[in-house]
Amino acid sequence: MTMAEFKIGDYVWEDLDCDGIQDIEESGIAGVQVQLMDANGNILDTTITDGRGRYLFRYFGDDKPTDFKVTFIKPEGYTFTEANKTVDGRDSDVVDFTTGMTDVFTVQPGRFDLTIDAGLKRIPEQEKASLGDFVFHDLDADGIQDPNEPGIAGATVKLQNAAGSVLATTTTNAQGAYSFTGLTPDTQYKVMFSQPSGFDSVSPYKVGDPTRDSNANPVNGLMSDLVTLAPGENNPTIDAGFYKSAALGDFVFNDLDQDGIQDANEPGIGGATVKLQNAAGSVLATTTTNGDGFYQFTGLRPGDYKVMFVQPNGFDNVSPFEAGNNPAIDSDANPANGLMSDVVNLTSGEFDRTVDAGFFRTPQPGIDIEKATNGQDADTPTGPVIAVGQTANFTYRVKNTGDVPLSNVTVRDDNGTPSNTGDDFSPTFTGGDSDNDGLLDLNETWTYTASRTVTAGQYTNISKVTGRAPNGQMVMDSDPSNHFGQEPPPVAKLGDVVFEDRNANGIQDSGESGISGATVKLQDANGNTLATTTTDGSGMYMFNDLTPGQYKVMFVQPNGFNAVSPYFVGNNRAIDSDANPNNGLMSNVVTLAPGEFNNTIDAGFYKFAKLGDFVFNDRDQDGFQDANEPGIAGATVKLQNAAGSVLATTTTDSSGMYMFNGLTPGQYKVMFVQPNGFDGVSPFKAGNNSAADSDANPNNGLMSDVVTLASGQFNNTIDAGFFQAIQPGINLEKLVKTTPPGSGVNGGQDLCETLGKPEVLVFQYLPSTNFNPGQPSGKAEILTNNGLDDDGTSYVIVTDEDKLQDVLAGKGDRFFAGNVDVGDTFNASRFTAGDKFSSNTYIYFFDSQGGPLLQAAQYHTSCSAPIILGAEVLSATLVGYDGENGEAFLPPDQGFVDADNAPGPEALIGTQVMFRYEVTNTGDTPLGNIQVTDDRLSGLTFEGGDANSNNLLDLNETWIYSASETAREGLRTNKGTVTGSANGIQVMDMDPANYTGVNVPPPSGDLCEVYGKPRALIFDYEIGSTIKTSQGDKAEILFQGAVDNDGTSFIIVTDEDKAADALSGKGKRYFADEVNVGDEFLASVFNANTDKFGSNTYIHFFDDRSGGLLQSVSYHTSCSQPMRLNDMVGNATLVGYQGETGGFPDPFPTSV
Repeated sequence: MTMAEFKIGDYVWEDLDCDGIQDIEESGIAGVQVQLMDANGNILDTTITDGRGRYLFRYFGDDKPTDFKVTFIKPEGYTFTEANKTVDGRDSDVVDFTTGMTDVFTVQPGRFDLTIDAGLKRIPEQEKASLGDFVFHDLDADGIQDPNEPGIAGATVKLQNAAGSVLATTTTNAQGAYSFTGLTPDTQYKVMFSQPSGFDSVSPYKVGDPTRDSNANPVNGLMSDLVTLAPGENNPTIDAGFYKSAALGDFVFNDLDQDGIQDANEPGIGGATVKLQNAAGSVLATTTTNGDGFYQFTGLRPGDYKVMFVQPNGFDNVSPFEAGNNPAIDSDANPANGLMSDVVNLTSGEFDRTVDAGFFRTPQPGIDIEKATNGQDADTPTGPVIAVGQTANFTYRVKNTGDVPLSNVTVRDDNGTPSNTGDDFSPTFTGGDSDNDGLLDLNETWTYTASRTVTAGQYTNISKVTGRAPNGQMVMDSDPSNHFGQEPPPVAKLGDVVFEDRNANGIQDSGESGISGATVKLQDANGNTLATTTTDGSGMYMFNDLTPGQYKVMFVQPNGFNAVSPYFVGNNRAIDSDANPNNGLMSNVVTLAPGEFNNTIDAGFYKFAKLGDFVFNDRDQDGFQDANEPGIAGATVKLQNAAGSVLATTTTDSSGMYMFNGLTPGQYKVMFVQPNGFDGVSPFKAGNNSAADSDANPNNGLMSDVVTLASGQFNNTIDAGFFQAIQPGINLEKLVKTTPPGSGVNGGQDLCETLGKPEVLVFQYLPSTNFNPGQPSGKAEILTNNGLDDDGTSYVIVTDEDKLQDVLAGKGDRFFAGNVDVGDTFNASRFTAGDKFSSNTYIYFFDSQGGPLLQAAQYHTSCSAPIILGAEVLSATLVGYDGENGEAFLPPDQGFVDADNAPGPEALIGTQVMFRYEVTNTGDTPLGNIQVTDDRLSGLTFEGGDANSNNLLDLNETWIYSASETAREGLRTNKGTVTGSANGIQVMDMDPANYTGVNVPPPSGDLCEVYGKPRALIFDYEIGSTIKTSQGDKAEILFQGAVDNDGTSFIIVTDEDKAADALSGKGKRYFADEVNVGDEFLASVFNANTDKFGSNTYIHFFDDRSGGLLQSVSYHTSCSQPMRLNDMVGNATLVGYQGETGGFPDPFPTSV
């Protein structure tokens, strides 16, 4: 159908004289919203008047006469003037003052009607409307404002227009009243109430009389209905009621005296069932009393309720109904009305705590007596052992175990003679009658005491208690007690010697004397000091007349002694030292038997020793300190123990003297360092005077002999002489070269997986016949291997062309072509050729450009085979890779490094580690008798350096030696030593080297490609329900049951997919045993007497060997899907793989 345009519009003006006619002096009103509607009132378009009050609609519709209406939205403070007072074009067309809508009018297609106007006049004050009323507290929640129901002050009330926009907000006054005034007549309004603070519910909506009901609709956000106000109207009927939830409850109690009144001593009954009913008897809620007997029903709407009590278990009677005059403490369970209370009326916010119920049992009196001797409940012999003549103290505890008070409570003791009542006695009452009523009340405990002097042997006495219940029933209980009278045991004693430990070895050696006047303290096992003594002239001490038991001895370090001996040395307790330096010089606990004399608790102490003397300039080189030979200042002196460990280092003072103080007695050595400017050492121990000779042994690294120091000794005879002559010198530098992990094919990661397909491959030209590409046969191959370059330069072509004649003819994409020197790198780049590397790339090595072919090889570059840093493709070694997602480069060859300090460079276990020994003459004279040794390696090889072949290490010459070994795991340290001599002077140097042997890192790619098809798999058992593999739906959880709850499962790895059949023994079993969570298990084809795994392998987890299936999973194992370390299949994670050509870890374990 053809479309036509319709134009509709005109004017909105302020009708100042209110005559409904547009006068010349009357202006338009801007910003008034205007809506174009069809005849059915559907909005077709919306606009607003411009600055002159004009508006225009351009509407496109069917090409036929069309009916329209226009609605004007009047501004606040205005109302519409009378309609149709004069001709169209000058009158007002609004006929519905409430909606602002015109009559329907018809417009012809393609025509316009610009006569649709609206006159607005300001509302006089007397015509403005208002509304409001009351927010009230609906005490009975019936939705009606009753005379006694007060207003709610401070409640928030919002006035909205019909569209829901908030026009004004107010709060109620102190009487709960509110109002909105100055409102436009013939306009629709709504009122929204906010729930006042402290109120939790709104009254029923619009119940009864509109002037007294509640207009806050709870299903419409507490909003009233729409209200239309006439000119001058006040609508005082828009009210809202609110109320607070009520509560009801109290107490179910044990009515001990059955009087229907809650007495102070009557406890609550926990767990009693209570039901809330409405006035008609319908059950609204059920609860139980807490441990103290209390219950409550909260959140109740004001109104009438009843409470029904259920008789508690163990109670056979109900209390009298509403006894007494106090509703707060009576019983409201009416036995004549099914234990139902009267009707209770609740008002808003009320909590009625008076609805109680009492119950009681038929009396069950009971009494208990518990007797103890010296605090022990000794019902059976022997009881506590008490020394004869001491006192046995008896305690009697009497308790009411029934449910009624007891009178006439009497306690008697048979005094150990059950057949003779004449000597029975009554213990002394000491307390417990808390209310002094003479009755043993419920849960009261009365105490009594008595005592006797202990005689020898076993003694048993029995106590008896009786009491009377209110009904006259007598109750009784008895309890025996025992003790044993024992004669005191013979006394014991303890002591021995405090000695000077001359050699500080913790042993009392022959000739080591005692220390007199040393303080010794005796303590009990708890550390309380019992006695103190001092040692006699021989160092002896003694503690006599001791009661058998446990003791400790604490020694005080004697004056003049610096340290305590080593603790508990050797196997002879009689001659060791028992003063523990880590426990305040305390001995261990000693247990003394009756009559025992323990004479093994000793303590050794010693004085510090010292050692030192003189480093001198032995001018006449005779090894003696002559009177004219001065000391050498600043010389370094090192103190060592007998094993050669350095304990301290010092330097001589300006006189050449040195000293080591504070030394523990024992064996020491002194090593002298040749002073600067001195090239000779004096003869060793020349003559017979040890105080004046030289003790620096030139054949033992200038070390003295071993010196033994005793407690307090000062040895001042350890001297050293040096002199100046020729200055021979030698230096050894030991270097190490390793093959680190990741520097070759072994253990490398597939760069395709981590960095994407290659864009640039960086090769290093290292002439070699090695072919170790890290790719399977067929993917990488040697095409030609005629020999190696002999002049250090080759012409290299990298291309996708496999035919030599075509390569020479220039065919194919060339990724690189040029001369390369040995050791240089060259970049094969896809950017110099096509848009990508082909499946196979070919590398050609020529002796020169246009010269003979030396080598040719095929290398796979499309990522269906691994590309690994360090791959050796004849004379090209892959050292760099630039992929789609990043780049990686092989670390440069570090060559030999000086690794004096641990851990040194890493070495791949199993590769060769090379050592280089560089020996240099650093002195001023040639050296002969050069010897190079290694403390761990033998058979060092001389590589050269004797330039004039005179067998002398001449000045500034460097001789080279070498050695090697196979790298082993962990830190490896070895030390090289070189010696030489000149004119009888021996020179020496040492230098260590370190390296650390490490394993190949685990492969990150498809294990099938790296090691071939699997022969054995290691899994880690961890609770899980996740599939995390690259196998898609080939790996899945077939069954998921309960989770293992004891940390151990019976696991079967098999080719049988049905768990029940696998448990019964069907299928091939690659593994079957119990496994703890966190442990590993090894599944092997050899366990199943076969040579391969099936396409799918199934792992069944059972609670134990008898069954209880927890989980079944499927894992693909025929290599048509990737298998990767850390594949996660439910409870099983792959952590090890043994394939046809190798595996990880290496060596692969035979069991786990």
